[in-house]
Amino acid sequence: MSKIKRLTSLIVAVSLRCRRPAFPPPPSSPPPAFTDDASTATGIPAKLGDMKEVLTLLKFSFDRLKDTSARECLLYCALFPEDHNIDIKDGNNRGREVKLHDTVREMALWITSGEEDEKNVFLVNSGERLTRVRIPERWMESRRISFMHNEIGVLPEEPSCDNLQTLLLNNNHPPREIPGGFFQFMPRLLVLDLSRTGISFLPPGIGSLVELQQLNLSETFLGSLPVEVGRLTKLRQLRLEDVYCLKSIPREAVSSLSGLQSLNIFKSYYELRGGWKDGGSDCVSDHEGRQLCLKDLDGLGQLTELGLSITGMTHEDMQAFLDSHGLCASIRFLCMKEVGSSSFDLSACLQVMKGLRTLFIEHSTHLEELIFNTNQPSELEGLTLLQLHRATISWKDRNVFVRDLSTGVIFKSLLHLEISKCAALEDITWIRELPCIEIFRLSRCLKIASLVVSFLGKSGSITLKKLLFGLSSAKNIKVISRNKEWWNPLE
Repeated sequence: MSKIKRLTSLIVAVSLRCRRPAFPPPPSSPPPAFTDDASTATGIPAKLGDMKEVLTLLKFSFDRLKDTSARECLLYCALFPEDHNIDIKDGNNRGREVKLHDTVREMALWITSGEEDEKNVFLVNSGERLTRVRIPERWMESRRISFMHNEIGVLPEEPSCDNLQTLLLNNNHPPREIPGGFFQFMPRLLVLDLSRTGISFLPPGIGSLVELQQLNLSETFLGSLPVEVGRLTKLRQLRLEDVYCLKSIPREAVSSLSGLQSLNIFKSYYELRGGWKDGGSDCVSDHEGRQLCLKDLDGLGQLTELGLSITGMTHEDMQAFLDSHGLCASIRFLCMKEVGSSSFDLSACLQVMKGLRTLFIEHSTHLEELIFNTNQPSELEGLTLLQLHRATISWKDRNVFVRDLSTGVIFKSLLHLEISKCAALEDITWIRELPCIEIFRLSRCLKIASLVVSFLGKSGSITLKKLLFGLSSAKNIKVISRNKEWWNPLE
């Protein structure tokens, strides 16, 4: 009985932790009435055998949850594979992982099997190594469908899904294309996840999903975002991060999405040009028409979360860009390439981009100096400096250049730091002051090593004796990436 009680209390605990899922489900109908007597629970199938008593008590606790969104969220977690770590994000896009207990998941799958509520049917075959879709006729009655984490290579041609609101096909690598009529009969679809699949093309029929609110295409092989996406005027979230083949985002595919709240093209092949003045020199055209540019994003007034990759930003471009306070305030993930100035004071950026969480500065041969200022503390959680061959780092304390500085004041939230191929950097002893650092990666920065390590070998190879971390930093470190040539001699 104590085990049953623990499982019963687990429902409440998991539910309270899952109030805001990464894909929040739409409001459901009012919860069914419940009684104070667990023995009156109906609909428990006899075939459950020994599990009947456990599920009866679990469902009794579930029915007593007064928060409808917590009930919906718990059921939603059942769409994920068994023992799967589920990423739950809050309003600031800060996430944590939760895991649904196996027995609680069984209860959720039973509740959504259609035996109790025919209007809330889930079709779940996640993480079962399927190569083809099972029982396509059941798509008609299902409200949510999950085939995530399988090996499905072929999708149905024209499935009829009048009731479908959520379709999760992510993490299926074989499929290269989606049938032309696949979206034709999904009039109520709200959430579509195609991330981490092999698709390289979306059919024009995507434009028929007029109720769609969340579209995840991240980590696919998509080469172009179809113009028809512009018809999805109710879209609130569009994810295109890490789409390394993405070469085209037509302006018409995004500019009409006036209700868009979240757009992420961070670390995709598609990069916005840095120009801003004179109508936006970053606005280019190709065979698919005028391409999306920074000024187009400035017209999306509902944006609260933005991930971008920008190339060719000069000092003048940056000043004009920062004048768009609303756009900059929504930036959470930013990759800057080919920075066109020799000195880059990040204080002005961080002052306007107060919500910035991840910053990459890459492949900038003209950049000679990066400046950080203590009067502008940052909420950065990730910082990557890559192929900045001439760049050094300077520190300011209230706009006065200083040498000895507590960098913990600036990077008080930094969790992940990577520095690679930055040949001119000579000192990283400041990492000792980082209070929250968990992951540190350092590679191909010989001058850094020559000052941090005790000495250089006679052959010129690095002989590293110590890694310098303060107590406040060292206790958080989880990962240090290293080369065995300098790692093995560590004391």
